[in-house]
Amino acid sequence: MEVSYNPFNIRFYNEKDEYVTAINGIKAISDSAGNVEQIQYDLDSNEDDQYMGFGMQFADLDQRGNTVHIQTINWYLEQYKSGATYAPVPYYTVPGKYGLYIDESDQISFQMASENEDIQIIDLVSSRKENQTDLHIFLGDNEEIAAEYADVNGHAAMPPEWSFGTWLCANEWHSTADIEDVMNKAEEYDVKYNAIITEGWKNNFYLFYDAEYTPQSGDYCFSVSDFIWGDRWTDPVALVEKMKEKDAHFILWMIPSIKEPQLDEDGNSTNPQMTADIEYLIENKMVIMNEDGTPYRQPNDWFTDNMILDFTNPMTKEWLKGKMNYLFTEVGISGFKTDGGVFLWGRDAVAFDGRRGDELRNDYPDLYAQTLYDIANELTDGDAVMFSRAAGRHMNQHPWMWMGDQKPTWEEFQAVLNAQMNLALSNVPFNTPDMSGFGGDLPGYEYKELYLRALAQTAFSPAIQLHSEGSNYDNPNLSRTRMPWNLAERYHDNSIIEIFNIFNDIHYELQDYILEHAEKAAETGYPMVRSLAYEYPDDPEARNAETQYMFGDKYLVCPVTEQGATTWDVYLPEGNWKHYFTGKTYTGGQWYTVDAPLDQIPVFEVL
Repeated sequence: MEVSYNPFNIRFYNEKDEYVTAINGIKAISDSAGNVEQIQYDLDSNEDDQYMGFGMQFADLDQRGNTVHIQTINWYLEQYKSGATYAPVPYYTVPGKYGLYIDESDQISFQMASENEDIQIIDLVSSRKENQTDLHIFLGDNEEIAAEYADVNGHAAMPPEWSFGTWLCANEWHSTADIEDVMNKAEEYDVKYNAIITEGWKNNFYLFYDAEYTPQSGDYCFSVSDFIWGDRWTDPVALVEKMKEKDAHFILWMIPSIKEPQLDEDGNSTNPQMTADIEYLIENKMVIMNEDGTPYRQPNDWFTDNMILDFTNPMTKEWLKGKMNYLFTEVGISGFKTDGGVFLWGRDAVAFDGRRGDELRNDYPDLYAQTLYDIANELTDGDAVMFSRAAGRHMNQHPWMWMGDQKPTWEEFQAVLNAQMNLALSNVPFNTPDMSGFGGDLPGYEYKELYLRALAQTAFSPAIQLHSEGSNYDNPNLSRTRMPWNLAERYHDNSIIEIFNIFNDIHYELQDYILEHAEKAAETGYPMVRSLAYEYPDDPEARNAETQYMFGDKYLVCPVTEQGATTWDVYLPEGNWKHYFTGKTYTGGQWYTVDAPLDQIPVFEVL
């Protein structure tokens, strides 16, 4: 490293004494009181540099020429068009050269040679009163950079083994009967799975729909013995016991916002328990407040006017732990799908620890998921997971992440591949998409192709998740689930189930291999999923294979991302390779055109 002061310049060199990059200037802009409002860094950009990472980024794998905003945004569908993301990370890597991380929750924009091809401009808008920020530059090869970054950012928490299997989820499963039907269908069609997720289970944070009980004070912690189960959720304890007999786990959907109960015609609460809980939360400042002392209300967005739990108040965790204790210790659930977390950004909002809404915007999703993750693992001896959509720079501490939400289109499939690789390169190894899309109804029969191509790709990834939006509101009897038996019924094509089981079974056959590389990712920071340009930074052709990635150290995965393709062009780097399905061997360092039937994916094993 070389430092000069007039003009200011810091030049970075690797261990081979090769020039890497330089910080050419740092500018701080302060308000009248001397508080820093903005910090700007000016760095060199070399013409061959690629910029990968930044968390859950959909638009591109290489952000060169783009401006990347580190700002958590609730953006439903087509994030790749807007540049919006639920889960940004202020970190990027230039493969084989360096990584750069700003350990800040503030909003940051990274101009990656977007205005001038020779310059990176990092613009941090400071919302804090401290005049300090930490910028880290990590030098070395890819493994060294990943390890150094993990040491600073935190090594990924290792989730339980069962969570690397297949997850079944749909927003239209709202009863014991629905879940039992899923289990029966999976058994009938020999579909392996490890988790079932349901959304429509609760009438507040911790109570099942239709359960009868005597309302209590806001600090009361219920037990199973307090309930008489209703017709909708007839006996959650017995249901979970049935699931565990099949080595399956029950995951419940959750959001951190609170909707006040409606009043009846006499002005009384229609949910006295929820009213008592809200009164207790407000009294103890366990919801985000306005400066005037009233509860903060969500802006005109998802769940408008709801209140939001304040996870900066230590009492909130203890209150939730007490309320949720019976769900883990008596019912036997294994975690939450922590949706939401993107509702806080107002400057008038004030948290218990004094931070405003704009200061907490990027941190709040982590606080939310981490709190529930800690509760769940304290109550299950470490056998629980969170499955989060939104998060910040410490999302690897509360696995898993899913890339929601997308349309069932080829464009979104490509975008998801970008997001998965960028997340992995950001020290977030445990992630998976809504396989083949989430939003809207099932498309026509042509969707079969996209469904199977996306399935083939997720078979060679950390986990498989099937998810979908709720029932078709024009025809509630027409299911939208991405379960293979539903597609087979909708399209009158049982081959969908047959091919599904081919890829699903492959994923389970790879479990030992997946766990080996998951543990390596947690211990070393080295990603499980690595883009080809990242894995082979000195190979110019690798840059042209934008959808290909290494899955662990052994498999080169080449997803088919175009409709109607029966063959696929793949690039094999130097070395010898064997086709996973055909056994045919290839000499690397060149492109090949290989057959790509729907029951195969071009995957190559390094020899």
